[in-house]
Amino acid sequence: MTNEYQDGVSEEMISALVHKFYDVIRDDTTLGPIFNERITEWDHHLQTMCDFWSSITLKTRRFQGRPMLKHQLIADRTRPDNFARWLELFKQAVEEEIPPHLQMEFLEPAARIAQSLQIGMFQVPFDKKEVQNQLNLLEGKSEVA
Repeated sequence: MTNEYQDGVSEEMISALVHKFYDVIRDDTTLGPIFNERITEWDHHLQTMCDFWSSITLKTRRFQGRPMLKHQLIADRTRPDNFARWLELFKQAVEEEIPPHLQMEFLEPAARIAQSLQIGMFQVPFDKKEVQNQLNLLEGKSEVA
């Protein structure tokens, strides 16, 4: 990440994105039941997610968690295609809350995170072409052949 982009991302921006995204997630008919069943302390979860995205975009190292283990615990209640829905909703929230020149600072890691969790939870083989297609779609480009 370049300093130009890092300097543009703020904690306020991260907080607005996280809160917007999880407001949408909680009401989503596909993902809402999964999240609402598991998360009982939403304020704590939102702060954890702010720390997570701060660590990713601002390199603050505030997040100290093991997301793969947490997600593996709910693998029996999720499906591999839930990650496409997660990315779709995340992209919508990013487009609403993040200035266009900073959106890829969130969307690129989100695509990698979704792919990593999908592999870890469901042993879906890593498909480099599919990751690139997801990134292209997030950028509004067409899929690669």
